[in-house]
Amino acid sequence: KANGKGLGAIPVNMPTSFQVFTGALGSNNGNLSNNLVRSTVTGPKGELVPVKLFQQPNGDFVGEFTPVSIGEHRIDILYAGHPVNGSPFMANVYDPH
Repeated sequence: KANGKGLGAIPVNMPTSFQVFTGALGSNNGNLSNNLVRSTVTGPKGELVPVKLFQQPNGDFVGEFTPVSIGEHRIDILYAGHPVNGSPFMANVYDPH
């Protein structure tokens, strides 16, 4: 499953993140592949927003990105090639000023 501020209302030009929980894999699986979790963020005009995924010591992942356009962004998160529950997520990027 996935959750975090980066899956909801997000201020433009501010870094944000989300977490992907891998469950039972835990920290004892030192061979967990970084390719197990994939994510893409697509802006309101179809532009791709770079996403960095970081594996945590416990086997979970953190995804980070910075939206640069105001409007609805689509966030796809795949785990082992399958969408996580709720994916794609639709996040609203707004101007806080």
